[in-house]
Amino acid sequence: MKKYLIFPALLIALNILAADDETASKIISVKSYQNQSLIVRETEVELKKGENTVVLTSLPKGLFDWSVKSSLPKNFEGKIVTVSVEQKMLVERFQKKVQDIEDKLKELAKQDQQYVDDLASLKTQEDFVGSVLNFTNINASKELQTRIPQVKVWDDTLTYCVSKKKEIAARRRQIESAREELGKEIQKWEFELIQIAGDSYYSNYQLLNNARNKNVQNMMVQQYADSNVYYSRTKSILKNPTQGTDIEKRIVLTVFSARAAKAKIEFSYMIPNTSWNMIYDIRGSRDNGKVDLTVYGNVYQKTGEDWKDVKLFLSTGAPSNNIVSPYFNPWYLDIIEERNYDKEDEYVSAKSAKKAERPMALAKQDYADSVQEEKVPETAIRETGAFMEIELPLTQSILSSDKHQKKLIKDYSFSAGKSLGLNFELYLWQSREAFITAEITNSTEIPWLPGEAQIFLENEYMGKMNLPYIPSGKKETVVLGAEPRIAAEKTLVKKFEDTKGVFGGKRRIVYSYKITVENNMKSQNKIILRDRIPVSLNQKISVEIKNASLEPSAKEPVDETVYSQGQRKYILDLKPGEKKTITYEVVVSFDKEQNVSGLE
Repeated sequence: MKKYLIFPALLIALNILAADDETASKIISVKSYQNQSLIVRETEVELKKGENTVVLTSLPKGLFDWSVKSSLPKNFEGKIVTVSVEQKMLVERFQKKVQDIEDKLKELAKQDQQYVDDLASLKTQEDFVGSVLNFTNINASKELQTRIPQVKVWDDTLTYCVSKKKEIAARRRQIESAREELGKEIQKWEFELIQIAGDSYYSNYQLLNNARNKNVQNMMVQQYADSNVYYSRTKSILKNPTQGTDIEKRIVLTVFSARAAKAKIEFSYMIPNTSWNMIYDIRGSRDNGKVDLTVYGNVYQKTGEDWKDVKLFLSTGAPSNNIVSPYFNPWYLDIIEERNYDKEDEYVSAKSAKKAERPMALAKQDYADSVQEEKVPETAIRETGAFMEIELPLTQSILSSDKHQKKLIKDYSFSAGKSLGLNFELYLWQSREAFITAEITNSTEIPWLPGEAQIFLENEYMGKMNLPYIPSGKKETVVLGAEPRIAAEKTLVKKFEDTKGVFGGKRRIVYSYKITVENNMKSQNKIILRDRIPVSLNQKISVEIKNASLEPSAKEPVDETVYSQGQRKYILDLKPGEKKTITYEVVVSFDKEQNVSGLE
Protein backbone atom coordinates (compact mmCIF):
# COMPACT_ATOMS: atom_id res chain seq x y z
CA MET A 1 0.00 0.00 0.00
CA LYS A 2 2.85 2.34 0.83
CA LYS A 3 4.46 1.79 -2.54
CA TYR A 4 1.23 2.73 -4.26
CA LEU A 5 0.99 5.87 -2.13
CA ILE A 6 4.62 6.79 -2.55
CA PHE A 7 4.69 6.57 -6.37
CA PRO A 8 1.27 7.73 -7.67
CA ALA A 9 2.78 10.40 -9.89
CA LEU A 10 5.16 7.89 -11.43
CA LEU A 11 2.37 5.42 -12.10
CA ILE A 12 0.22 8.09 -13.73
CA ALA A 13 3.17 9.23 -15.83
CA LEU A 14 3.78 5.68 -17.03
CA ASN A 15 0.12 5.31 -17.93
CA ILE A 16 0.20 8.56 -19.91
CA LEU A 17 3.33 7.48 -21.77
CA ALA A 18 1.75 4.15 -22.61
CA ALA A 19 -1.44 5.84 -23.78
CA ASP A 20 0.39 8.33 -26.00
CA ASP A 21 0.35 5.66 -28.68
CA GLU A 22 -2.65 6.43 -30.84
CA THR A 23 -5.71 4.81 -29.33
CA ALA A 24 -7.92 3.62 -32.14
CA SER A 25 -11.52 4.79 -32.07
CA LYS A 26 -14.27 4.42 -34.61
CA ILE A 27 -17.24 6.63 -35.41
CA ILE A 28 -20.33 4.50 -34.83
CA SER A 29 -23.06 7.11 -35.33
CA VAL A 30 -23.63 10.66 -36.45
CA LYS A 31 -26.59 12.84 -35.60
CA SER A 32 -26.58 15.67 -38.11
CA TYR A 33 -28.47 18.83 -37.26
CA GLN A 34 -28.99 21.56 -39.83
CA ASN A 35 -25.98 23.52 -38.55
CA GLN A 36 -23.69 21.03 -36.75
CA SER A 37 -23.38 17.34 -35.92
CA LEU A 38 -23.11 15.10 -32.87
CA ILE A 39 -20.38 12.49 -33.40
CA VAL A 40 -20.39 9.30 -31.33
CA ARG A 41 -17.18 7.26 -31.22
CA GLU A 42 -16.26 3.97 -29.58
CA THR A 43 -12.92 2.46 -28.51
CA GLU A 44 -11.84 -0.61 -26.57
CA VAL A 45 -9.02 -0.27 -24.01
CA GLU A 46 -7.15 -2.47 -21.54
CA LEU A 47 -7.66 -1.08 -18.05
CA LYS A 48 -5.52 -1.92 -15.05
CA LYS A 49 -6.88 -2.18 -11.57
CA GLY A 50 -7.05 1.29 -10.06
CA GLU A 51 -6.46 4.58 -11.82
CA ASN A 52 -5.82 4.69 -15.58
CA THR A 53 -5.15 7.49 -18.03
CA VAL A 54 -6.59 6.98 -21.50
CA VAL A 55 -5.60 9.33 -24.32
CA LEU A 56 -7.89 9.29 -27.36
CA THR A 57 -6.04 10.81 -30.31
CA SER A 58 -6.54 11.85 -33.93
CA LEU A 59 -9.69 13.88 -33.29
CA PRO A 60 -10.59 16.90 -35.48
CA LYS A 61 -9.45 20.29 -34.24
CA GLY A 62 -12.88 21.82 -34.91
CA LEU A 63 -14.78 19.88 -32.25
CA PHE A 64 -16.38 21.93 -29.44
CA ASP A 65 -14.43 21.21 -26.25
CA TRP A 66 -17.40 21.88 -23.98
CA SER A 67 -19.52 19.28 -25.77
CA VAL A 68 -17.35 16.23 -25.00
CA LYS A 69 -19.17 13.44 -23.13
CA SER A 70 -17.94 9.94 -22.31
CA SER A 71 -19.32 6.78 -20.72
CA LEU A 72 -18.42 3.23 -19.76
CA PRO A 73 -20.65 0.19 -20.31
CA LYS A 74 -23.69 0.21 -18.04
CA ASN A 75 -22.64 -2.65 -15.75
CA PHE A 76 -18.89 -1.99 -15.75
CA GLU A 77 -17.29 -1.83 -12.31
CA GLY A 78 -15.60 1.49 -12.68
CA LYS A 79 -16.02 5.18 -13.29
CA ILE A 80 -14.70 7.95 -15.55
CA VAL A 81 -13.29 10.42 -13.03
CA THR A 82 -12.16 13.30 -15.26
CA VAL A 83 -12.48 14.34 -18.91
CA SER A 84 -10.29 16.98 -20.51
CA VAL A 85 -9.48 18.12 -24.05
CA GLU A 86 -6.01 19.06 -25.20
CA GLN A 87 -4.58 20.29 -28.48
CA LYS A 88 -1.42 19.00 -30.12
CA MET A 89 0.57 20.28 -33.07
CA LEU A 90 1.52 17.44 -35.41
CA VAL A 91 5.06 18.61 -36.11
CA GLU A 92 6.21 15.21 -37.41
CA ARG A 93 3.38 15.16 -39.93
CA PHE A 94 4.35 18.69 -41.00
CA GLN A 95 7.99 17.69 -41.37
CA LYS A 96 7.03 14.66 -43.48
CA LYS A 97 4.86 16.80 -45.77
CA VAL A 98 7.72 19.26 -46.29
CA GLN A 99 10.24 16.45 -46.86
CA ASP A 100 7.96 14.74 -49.37
CA ILE A 101 7.59 17.97 -51.36
CA GLU A 102 11.35 18.62 -51.27
CA ASP A 103 12.00 15.06 -52.48
CA LYS A 104 9.52 15.64 -55.29
CA LEU A 105 11.22 18.92 -56.25
CA LYS A 106 14.62 17.18 -56.17
CA GLU A 107 13.42 14.53 -58.62
CA LEU A 108 11.94 17.19 -60.89
CA ALA A 109 15.22 19.14 -60.76
CA LYS A 110 17.13 15.98 -61.80
CA GLN A 111 14.75 15.53 -64.70
CA ASP A 112 15.25 19.16 -65.73
CA GLN A 113 19.05 18.74 -65.53
CA GLN A 114 18.74 15.74 -67.86
CA TYR A 115 16.90 17.95 -70.34
CA VAL A 116 19.70 20.55 -70.02
CA ASP A 117 22.29 17.85 -70.70
CA ASP A 118 20.30 16.72 -73.76
CA LEU A 119 20.19 20.28 -75.06
CA ALA A 120 23.97 20.57 -74.57
CA SER A 121 24.43 17.33 -76.51
CA LEU A 122 22.25 18.66 -79.32
CA LYS A 123 24.35 21.83 -79.36
CA THR A 124 27.50 19.71 -79.82
CA GLN A 125 25.85 17.77 -82.66
CA GLU A 126 24.70 21.01 -84.25
CA ASP A 127 28.24 22.45 -84.06
CA PHE A 128 29.62 19.28 -85.65
CA VAL A 129 27.15 19.44 -88.55
CA GLY A 130 28.04 23.11 -88.98
CA SER A 131 31.74 22.27 -89.14
CA VAL A 132 31.07 19.55 -91.78
CA LEU A 133 29.17 22.04 -93.91
CA ASN A 134 31.92 24.61 -93.48
CA PHE A 135 34.64 22.07 -94.37
CA THR A 136 32.68 20.93 -97.43
CA ASN A 137 32.17 24.52 -98.52
CA ILE A 138 35.92 25.25 -98.35
CA ASN A 139 36.90 22.05 -100.18
CA ALA A 140 34.25 22.58 -102.83
CA SER A 141 35.71 25.99 -103.65
CA LYS A 142 39.19 24.47 -104.02
CA GLU A 143 37.98 21.57 -106.18
CA LEU A 144 36.25 23.93 -108.55
CA GLN A 145 39.60 25.65 -109.14
CA THR A 146 41.86 22.56 -109.49
CA ARG A 147 39.86 19.54 -110.66
CA ILE A 148 36.53 18.10 -111.62
CA PRO A 149 34.12 18.55 -108.67
CA GLN A 150 32.82 15.48 -106.77
CA VAL A 151 29.17 16.45 -107.01
CA LYS A 152 27.93 13.12 -105.62
CA VAL A 153 29.99 13.56 -102.44
CA TRP A 154 28.76 17.12 -102.04
CA ASP A 155 25.16 16.02 -102.58
CA ASP A 156 25.40 13.19 -100.01
CA THR A 157 27.07 15.47 -97.47
CA LEU A 158 24.48 18.20 -97.97
CA THR A 159 21.60 15.71 -97.68
CA TYR A 160 23.06 14.28 -94.45
CA CYS A 161 23.64 17.73 -92.91
CA VAL A 162 20.15 19.05 -93.77
CA SER A 163 18.49 15.88 -92.45
CA LYS A 164 20.56 16.00 -89.25
CA LYS A 165 19.81 19.68 -88.64
CA LYS A 166 16.05 18.96 -89.00
CA GLU A 167 16.35 16.06 -86.59
CA ILE A 168 18.22 18.21 -84.07
CA ALA A 169 15.68 21.07 -84.37
CA ALA A 170 12.74 18.69 -83.87
CA ARG A 171 14.36 17.11 -80.81
CA ARG A 172 15.15 20.57 -79.39
CA ARG A 173 11.50 21.59 -79.74
CA GLN A 174 10.41 18.42 -77.96
CA ILE A 175 12.80 19.07 -75.08
CA GLU A 176 11.81 22.74 -74.77
CA SER A 177 8.10 21.78 -74.71
CA ALA A 178 8.80 19.11 -72.07
CA ARG A 179 10.81 21.63 -70.01
CA GLU A 180 7.88 24.08 -70.19
CA GLU A 181 5.49 21.46 -68.78
CA LEU A 182 8.09 20.45 -66.20
CA GLY A 183 8.45 24.09 -65.19
CA LYS A 184 4.72 24.27 -64.50
CA GLU A 185 4.96 21.13 -62.36
CA ILE A 186 7.91 22.57 -60.40
CA GLN A 187 6.05 25.85 -59.93
CA LYS A 188 3.03 23.94 -58.59
CA TRP A 189 5.08 22.08 -55.97
CA GLU A 190 7.05 25.19 -55.00
CA PHE A 191 3.74 26.98 -54.40
CA GLU A 192 2.57 24.00 -52.31
CA LEU A 193 5.78 24.26 -50.28
CA ILE A 194 5.13 27.95 -49.64
CA GLN A 195 1.55 27.24 -48.58
CA ILE A 196 2.63 24.57 -46.08
CA ALA A 197 5.98 25.83 -44.78
CA GLY A 198 5.67 29.58 -45.36
CA ASP A 199 7.58 32.28 -47.22
CA SER A 200 10.47 32.36 -44.73
CA TYR A 201 11.16 28.64 -45.05
CA TYR A 202 10.88 28.72 -48.84
CA SER A 203 13.28 31.68 -49.05
CA ASN A 204 15.88 29.79 -47.00
CA TYR A 205 15.21 26.64 -49.03
CA GLN A 206 16.02 28.52 -52.25
CA LEU A 207 19.15 30.18 -50.79
CA LEU A 208 20.41 26.83 -49.53
CA ASN A 209 19.88 25.18 -52.93
CA ASN A 210 21.58 28.07 -54.73
CA ALA A 211 24.57 27.86 -52.36
CA ARG A 212 24.89 24.12 -52.90
CA ASN A 213 24.68 24.48 -56.69
CA LYS A 214 27.33 27.20 -56.62
CA ASN A 215 29.69 25.00 -54.60
CA VAL A 216 29.18 22.07 -56.97
CA GLN A 217 29.77 24.24 -60.05
CA ASN A 218 32.97 25.62 -58.50
CA MET A 219 34.09 22.11 -57.44
CA MET A 220 33.91 23.13 -53.76
CA VAL A 221 31.95 20.10 -52.59
CA GLN A 222 33.80 20.02 -49.26
CA GLN A 223 33.28 23.72 -48.53
CA TYR A 224 29.73 24.35 -47.36
CA ALA A 225 30.46 27.24 -45.00
CA ASP A 226 28.39 29.64 -47.11
CA SER A 227 25.28 27.48 -46.75
CA ASN A 228 25.53 26.72 -43.02
CA VAL A 229 23.42 29.74 -42.08
CA TYR A 230 20.64 28.82 -44.49
CA TYR A 231 20.81 25.17 -43.36
CA SER A 232 20.42 26.07 -39.69
CA ARG A 233 17.51 28.39 -40.46
CA THR A 234 15.57 25.75 -42.40
CA LYS A 235 16.16 23.18 -39.66
CA SER A 236 14.95 25.65 -37.04
CA ILE A 237 11.72 26.31 -38.93
CA LEU A 238 11.17 22.58 -39.43
CA LYS A 239 11.60 21.96 -35.72
CA ASN A 240 9.38 24.83 -34.57
CA PRO A 241 7.00 25.66 -37.42
CA THR A 242 4.78 28.73 -37.19
CA GLN A 243 2.39 27.80 -39.98
CA GLY A 244 1.17 24.86 -42.01
CA THR A 245 1.18 22.49 -39.05
CA ASP A 246 -1.79 20.21 -38.61
CA ILE A 247 -3.48 20.32 -35.24
CA GLU A 248 -5.43 17.51 -33.64
CA LYS A 249 -7.57 17.39 -30.54
CA ARG A 250 -7.06 14.73 -27.89
CA ILE A 251 -9.44 13.63 -25.18
CA VAL A 252 -7.72 12.62 -21.95
CA LEU A 253 -9.77 10.43 -19.61
CA THR A 254 -8.96 9.41 -16.06
CA VAL A 255 -10.68 6.08 -15.52
CA PHE A 256 -10.91 4.16 -12.25
CA SER A 257 -11.42 0.43 -12.65
CA ALA A 258 -12.22 -2.00 -9.81
CA ARG A 259 -10.31 -4.74 -11.63
CA ALA A 260 -8.09 -5.33 -14.64
CA ALA A 261 -10.39 -5.70 -17.64
CA LYS A 262 -11.15 -4.69 -21.19
CA ALA A 263 -13.76 -1.96 -21.55
CA LYS A 264 -15.55 -0.24 -24.40
CA ILE A 265 -15.56 3.51 -23.90
CA GLU A 266 -18.11 5.55 -25.81
CA PHE A 267 -17.57 9.30 -26.22
CA SER A 268 -19.26 12.03 -28.20
CA TYR A 269 -18.74 15.62 -29.25
CA MET A 270 -20.38 18.34 -31.32
CA ILE A 271 -18.62 19.62 -34.43
CA PRO A 272 -19.34 22.47 -36.93
CA ASN A 273 -18.77 22.64 -40.71
CA THR A 274 -21.59 20.24 -41.34
CA SER A 275 -25.22 20.69 -42.33
CA TRP A 276 -28.06 19.11 -44.24
CA ASN A 277 -31.25 20.15 -45.98
CA MET A 278 -34.10 18.42 -47.73
CA ILE A 279 -34.34 18.17 -51.51
CA TYR A 280 -37.18 16.57 -53.43
CA ASP A 281 -38.32 14.82 -56.57
CA ILE A 282 -41.99 15.47 -57.38
CA ARG A 283 -43.47 13.23 -60.07
CA GLY A 284 -47.00 13.96 -61.22
CA SER A 285 -49.32 12.02 -63.50
CA ARG A 286 -52.51 13.64 -64.80
CA ASP A 287 -53.54 10.30 -66.32
CA ASN A 288 -53.37 8.41 -63.01
CA GLY A 289 -54.32 11.35 -60.81
CA LYS A 290 -51.27 10.76 -58.60
CA VAL A 291 -48.24 12.64 -57.29
CA ASP A 292 -45.19 10.80 -55.96
CA LEU A 293 -42.86 12.66 -53.62
CA THR A 294 -39.32 11.45 -52.90
CA VAL A 295 -37.59 13.16 -49.97
CA TYR A 296 -33.79 13.21 -49.81
CA GLY A 297 -31.36 14.44 -47.21
CA ASN A 298 -28.66 16.57 -48.87
CA VAL A 299 -25.76 16.20 -46.43
CA TYR A 300 -22.62 18.36 -46.31
CA GLN A 301 -19.68 17.71 -44.05
CA LYS A 302 -16.18 19.12 -44.11
CA THR A 303 -15.19 18.30 -40.56
CA GLY A 304 -11.81 16.82 -41.41
CA GLU A 305 -12.87 13.27 -40.55
CA ASP A 306 -14.61 10.73 -42.78
CA TRP A 307 -17.86 9.13 -41.67
CA LYS A 308 -17.45 5.51 -42.78
CA ASP A 309 -20.15 2.89 -42.23
CA VAL A 310 -21.96 4.84 -39.50
CA LYS A 311 -25.54 5.00 -38.32
CA LEU A 312 -26.73 8.33 -39.67
CA PHE A 313 -29.47 10.37 -38.00
CA LEU A 314 -30.84 13.59 -39.53
CA SER A 315 -32.50 16.04 -37.15
CA THR A 316 -34.75 18.90 -38.21
CA GLY A 317 -33.32 20.95 -35.34
CA ALA A 318 -30.66 23.66 -35.53
CA PRO A 319 -29.38 24.07 -31.94
CA SER A 320 -27.74 27.33 -30.93
CA ASN A 321 -24.43 27.34 -29.08
CA ASN A 322 -25.18 30.80 -27.67
CA ILE A 323 -28.70 31.30 -26.39
CA VAL A 324 -29.82 34.82 -25.48
CA SER A 325 -33.08 35.99 -24.01
CA PRO A 326 -35.36 37.90 -26.42
CA TYR A 327 -34.53 41.59 -26.56
CA PHE A 328 -37.35 44.07 -25.98
CA ASN A 329 -37.17 46.93 -28.45
CA PRO A 330 -39.36 49.85 -27.24
CA TRP A 331 -41.66 51.53 -29.79
CA TYR A 332 -41.13 55.28 -29.48
CA LEU A 333 -43.10 58.12 -31.08
CA ASP A 334 -41.69 61.63 -31.21
CA ILE A 335 -42.04 64.92 -33.07
CA ILE A 336 -39.69 65.33 -36.01
CA GLU A 337 -37.76 68.54 -35.44
CA GLU A 338 -36.13 70.61 -38.17
CA ARG A 339 -32.39 70.39 -38.49
CA ASN A 340 -30.32 73.49 -37.70
CA TYR A 341 -26.93 74.22 -39.18
CA ASP A 342 -24.30 76.56 -37.72
CA LYS A 343 -21.93 78.82 -39.61
CA GLU A 344 -19.60 75.95 -40.48
CA ASP A 345 -22.61 74.02 -41.92
CA GLU A 346 -22.20 71.34 -39.27
CA TYR A 347 -25.32 69.55 -38.17
CA VAL A 348 -26.50 70.36 -34.66
CA SER A 349 -28.97 67.95 -33.14
CA ALA A 350 -31.72 69.42 -30.96
CA LYS A 351 -32.02 66.19 -28.98
CA SER A 352 -29.87 63.14 -28.39
CA ALA A 353 -31.67 59.85 -27.92
CA LYS A 354 -30.58 57.54 -25.17
CA LYS A 355 -29.35 54.18 -26.37
CA ALA A 356 -30.91 51.11 -24.83
CA GLU A 357 -28.38 48.57 -23.69
CA ARG A 358 -29.04 45.11 -24.95
CA PRO A 359 -28.75 42.48 -22.24
CA MET A 360 -26.59 39.57 -23.26
CA ALA A 361 -27.32 36.43 -21.32
CA LEU A 362 -25.12 33.72 -22.74
CA ALA A 363 -25.77 30.14 -21.95
CA LYS A 364 -24.31 26.95 -23.31
CA GLN A 365 -26.59 24.22 -24.57
CA ASP A 366 -25.81 21.00 -22.78
CA TYR A 367 -26.05 18.16 -25.22
CA ALA A 368 -26.58 14.73 -23.76
CA ASP A 369 -28.19 12.98 -26.70
CA SER A 370 -27.82 9.25 -26.48
CA VAL A 371 -27.74 7.64 -29.91
CA GLN A 372 -28.02 3.87 -29.94
CA GLU A 373 -27.44 1.75 -32.98
CA GLU A 374 -30.53 -0.08 -34.15
CA LYS A 375 -30.81 -1.95 -37.41
CA VAL A 376 -34.04 -1.29 -39.25
CA PRO A 377 -35.08 -2.26 -42.77
CA GLU A 378 -36.28 1.24 -43.67
CA THR A 379 -36.09 4.84 -42.53
CA ALA A 380 -37.41 5.40 -39.02
CA ILE A 381 -38.90 8.78 -38.13
CA ARG A 382 -39.66 9.82 -34.56
CA GLU A 383 -40.34 12.98 -32.60
CA THR A 384 -37.62 14.14 -30.20
CA GLY A 385 -38.81 17.16 -28.30
CA ALA A 386 -39.42 20.05 -30.66
CA PHE A 387 -37.61 18.31 -33.53
CA MET A 388 -38.09 15.29 -35.75
CA GLU A 389 -35.29 12.74 -35.97
CA ILE A 390 -34.76 10.66 -39.11
CA GLU A 391 -32.78 7.44 -38.75
CA LEU A 392 -31.52 6.20 -42.10
CA PRO A 393 -31.43 2.43 -42.66
CA LEU A 394 -28.25 0.35 -42.69
CA THR A 395 -24.91 2.12 -42.41
CA GLN A 396 -23.91 5.21 -44.37
CA SER A 397 -20.59 6.68 -45.51
CA ILE A 398 -19.97 10.38 -46.10
CA LEU A 399 -16.42 11.58 -46.73
CA SER A 400 -15.19 14.98 -45.60
CA SER A 401 -15.25 17.12 -48.75
CA ASP A 402 -16.70 20.23 -50.41
CA LYS A 403 -19.48 18.20 -52.01
CA HIS A 404 -23.04 17.59 -50.87
CA GLN A 405 -24.13 13.96 -50.81
CA LYS A 406 -27.74 12.91 -51.39
CA LYS A 407 -29.27 10.28 -49.14
CA LEU A 408 -32.74 8.82 -49.66
CA ILE A 409 -35.08 9.45 -46.74
CA LYS A 410 -38.47 8.18 -47.89
CA ASP A 411 -40.95 7.90 -50.75
CA TYR A 412 -44.55 9.09 -50.44
CA SER A 413 -47.47 8.75 -52.81
CA PHE A 414 -50.58 10.96 -52.95
CA SER A 415 -53.76 10.13 -54.84
CA ALA A 416 -56.48 12.58 -55.82
CA GLY A 417 -58.66 13.09 -52.77
CA LYS A 418 -58.16 14.51 -49.32
CA SER A 419 -54.37 14.98 -49.50
CA LEU A 420 -54.12 15.86 -53.19
CA GLY A 421 -56.03 18.04 -55.59
CA LEU A 422 -54.95 18.11 -59.24
CA ASN A 423 -56.17 21.16 -61.14
CA PHE A 424 -55.77 22.99 -64.42
CA GLU A 425 -55.27 26.67 -63.61
CA LEU A 426 -55.26 29.67 -65.94
CA TYR A 427 -53.65 32.96 -64.95
CA LEU A 428 -54.98 35.47 -67.47
CA TRP A 429 -52.45 38.21 -66.67
CA GLN A 430 -49.49 35.87 -67.28
CA SER A 431 -50.08 33.18 -69.91
CA ARG A 432 -52.63 31.82 -72.37
CA GLU A 433 -51.74 28.24 -71.46
CA ALA A 434 -53.01 26.45 -68.39
CA PHE A 435 -50.75 25.18 -65.63
CA ILE A 436 -51.21 21.78 -64.06
CA THR A 437 -51.11 22.36 -60.30
CA ALA A 438 -51.09 19.92 -57.43
CA GLU A 439 -52.47 21.09 -54.11
CA ILE A 440 -50.63 18.73 -51.74
CA THR A 441 -51.38 18.44 -48.04
CA ASN A 442 -48.43 17.28 -45.97
CA SER A 443 -50.03 14.20 -44.42
CA THR A 444 -46.64 12.62 -43.64
CA GLU A 445 -44.97 12.28 -40.25
CA ILE A 446 -42.22 14.83 -40.96
CA PRO A 447 -42.23 18.53 -41.81
CA TRP A 448 -40.94 19.38 -45.27
CA LEU A 449 -37.99 21.70 -44.82
CA PRO A 450 -37.17 24.42 -47.37
CA GLY A 451 -35.35 22.92 -50.33
CA GLU A 452 -35.07 22.56 -54.09
CA ALA A 453 -37.52 20.25 -55.85
CA GLN A 454 -37.17 18.71 -59.31
CA ILE A 455 -40.52 18.50 -61.08
CA PHE A 456 -41.46 15.64 -63.42
CA LEU A 457 -44.73 15.24 -65.33
CA GLU A 458 -45.45 11.84 -66.86
CA ASN A 459 -41.74 11.11 -66.22
CA GLU A 460 -40.69 14.11 -68.34
CA TYR A 461 -38.44 16.63 -66.58
CA MET A 462 -40.23 20.00 -66.37
CA GLY A 463 -37.94 22.15 -64.21
CA LYS A 464 -37.15 23.11 -60.63
CA MET A 465 -38.85 25.04 -57.85
CA ASN A 466 -38.02 25.98 -54.28
CA LEU A 467 -40.34 24.26 -51.84
CA PRO A 468 -41.03 26.37 -48.71
CA TYR A 469 -41.31 25.03 -45.17
CA ILE A 470 -44.47 22.92 -44.95
CA PRO A 471 -45.31 21.47 -41.51
CA SER A 472 -47.48 18.40 -41.15
CA GLY A 473 -51.14 19.14 -41.89
CA LYS A 474 -50.46 22.20 -44.06
CA LYS A 475 -50.92 22.38 -47.82
CA GLU A 476 -48.91 23.84 -50.66
CA THR A 477 -49.66 24.34 -54.34
CA VAL A 478 -47.01 22.95 -56.66
CA VAL A 479 -46.93 23.79 -60.37
CA LEU A 480 -46.19 20.61 -62.30
CA GLY A 481 -45.96 22.15 -65.76
CA ALA A 482 -47.87 23.77 -68.63
CA GLU A 483 -50.82 22.27 -70.49
CA PRO A 484 -51.19 24.06 -73.86
CA ARG A 485 -54.33 22.07 -74.77
CA ILE A 486 -56.25 24.17 -72.24
CA ALA A 487 -56.02 27.86 -73.06
CA ALA A 488 -57.74 31.17 -72.40
CA GLU A 489 -57.58 34.67 -73.81
CA LYS A 490 -58.80 37.93 -72.32
CA THR A 491 -59.69 40.69 -74.79
CA LEU A 492 -60.56 44.34 -74.22
CA VAL A 493 -63.51 44.61 -76.59
CA LYS A 494 -64.00 48.32 -76.18
CA LYS A 495 -63.31 51.22 -73.88
CA PHE A 496 -65.43 54.36 -73.76
CA GLU A 497 -66.31 57.26 -71.50
CA ASP A 498 -69.96 57.12 -70.38
CA THR A 499 -71.53 60.58 -70.08
CA LYS A 500 -75.13 59.40 -69.74
CA GLY A 501 -76.50 60.03 -66.29
CA VAL A 502 -73.27 61.69 -65.09
CA PHE A 503 -73.83 64.99 -63.27
CA GLY A 504 -71.49 67.60 -61.89
CA GLY A 505 -67.76 67.05 -62.05
CA LYS A 506 -67.70 63.26 -62.39
CA ARG A 507 -66.02 61.04 -65.01
CA ARG A 508 -66.98 57.43 -65.72
CA ILE A 509 -64.86 55.11 -67.89
CA VAL A 510 -66.27 51.76 -69.03
CA TYR A 511 -64.03 48.79 -69.98
CA SER A 512 -65.79 45.94 -71.78
CA TYR A 513 -63.96 42.56 -71.57
CA LYS A 514 -64.41 39.12 -73.12
CA ILE A 515 -62.70 35.94 -71.85
CA THR A 516 -62.64 32.81 -74.00
CA VAL A 517 -61.68 29.44 -72.46
CA GLU A 518 -61.10 26.26 -74.52
CA ASN A 519 -60.63 22.64 -73.51
CA ASN A 520 -58.91 20.83 -76.39
CA MET A 521 -58.15 17.70 -74.37
CA LYS A 522 -59.94 14.40 -74.88
CA SER A 523 -61.23 14.36 -71.32
CA GLN A 524 -63.64 16.49 -69.32
CA ASN A 525 -61.71 18.69 -66.93
CA LYS A 526 -62.22 20.99 -64.00
CA ILE A 527 -60.55 24.32 -64.80
CA ILE A 528 -59.75 27.13 -62.38
CA LEU A 529 -59.66 30.48 -64.16
CA ARG A 530 -57.99 33.36 -62.33
CA ASP A 531 -58.69 36.92 -63.46
CA ARG A 532 -57.95 40.34 -62.02
CA ILE A 533 -59.93 43.57 -61.78
CA PRO A 534 -58.71 47.04 -60.84
CA VAL A 535 -58.58 47.91 -57.13
CA SER A 536 -59.16 51.41 -55.78
CA LEU A 537 -56.65 52.67 -53.24
CA ASN A 538 -58.58 55.88 -52.70
CA GLN A 539 -62.18 56.42 -51.62
CA LYS A 540 -62.51 59.09 -54.33
CA ILE A 541 -62.20 56.35 -56.99
CA SER A 542 -65.11 53.95 -57.47
CA VAL A 543 -64.80 50.54 -59.23
CA GLU A 544 -67.88 48.52 -60.20
CA ILE A 545 -68.40 45.27 -62.14
CA LYS A 546 -71.54 45.26 -64.29
CA ASN A 547 -73.31 43.10 -66.87
CA ALA A 548 -71.31 39.98 -65.96
CA SER A 549 -72.34 36.87 -67.90
CA LEU A 550 -70.94 34.67 -65.10
CA GLU A 551 -70.32 35.56 -61.48
CA PRO A 552 -66.98 34.60 -59.91
CA SER A 553 -66.88 31.75 -57.40
CA ALA A 554 -67.75 32.56 -53.81
CA LYS A 555 -64.91 34.05 -51.82
CA GLU A 556 -63.22 31.53 -49.51
CA PRO A 557 -61.24 32.40 -46.36
CA VAL A 558 -58.06 31.16 -47.99
CA ASP A 559 -58.59 33.63 -50.85
CA GLU A 560 -59.17 36.63 -48.57
CA THR A 561 -55.87 38.39 -49.30
CA VAL A 562 -55.79 37.92 -53.07
CA TYR A 563 -59.50 38.76 -53.28
CA SER A 564 -58.85 42.16 -51.70
CA GLN A 565 -56.02 42.64 -54.23
CA GLY A 566 -58.47 42.19 -57.12
CA GLN A 567 -58.06 38.51 -57.98
CA ARG A 568 -61.26 36.73 -59.00
CA LYS A 569 -61.64 32.99 -59.47
CA TYR A 570 -63.98 31.09 -61.82
CA ILE A 571 -64.41 27.33 -61.55
CA LEU A 572 -65.40 25.78 -64.89
CA ASP A 573 -66.17 22.20 -65.89
CA LEU A 574 -65.58 21.81 -69.63
CA LYS A 575 -66.18 18.82 -71.83
CA PRO A 576 -63.71 17.75 -74.55
CA GLY A 577 -63.56 20.43 -77.25
CA GLU A 578 -65.91 22.76 -75.32
CA LYS A 579 -65.44 26.53 -75.39
CA LYS A 580 -66.73 28.95 -72.75
CA THR A 581 -67.10 32.72 -73.06
CA ILE A 582 -67.31 35.14 -70.11
CA THR A 583 -68.09 38.84 -70.53
CA TYR A 584 -68.32 41.73 -68.08
CA GLU A 585 -67.79 45.49 -67.78
CA VAL A 586 -65.54 47.40 -65.39
CA VAL A 587 -66.86 50.90 -64.56
CA VAL A 588 -64.37 53.32 -63.00
CA SER A 589 -65.76 56.64 -61.62
CA PHE A 590 -63.88 59.61 -60.16
CA ASP A 591 -63.86 63.41 -60.04
CA LYS A 592 -62.92 65.15 -63.26
CA GLU A 593 -60.29 67.19 -61.47
CA GLN A 594 -58.48 64.09 -60.18
CA ASN A 595 -55.43 62.67 -61.97
CA VAL A 596 -55.80 58.88 -61.63
CA SER A 597 -52.87 56.51 -62.14
CA GLY A 598 -53.17 52.93 -63.41
CA LEU A 599 -55.84 53.52 -66.06
CA GLU A 600 -55.45 51.37 -69.16
